[in-house]
Amino acid sequence: MSRIRAFMADVEKMALCALKDGESLARADVERLLADHGVELPFSVGVLMRYW
Repeated sequence: MSRIRAFMADVEKMALCALKDGESLARADVERLLADHGVELPFSVGVLMRYW
């Protein structure tokens, strides 16, 4: 599995858990996942989150 696919799978899992807890996925959570997976975006995390 590519790093981006693994990253997106983890984002989906975290988002579902956050929703179940009545919270939202925070920018810091996404930034941490990016670092953990070694993924660099050609745009900001804010732009990514805007289109979810």
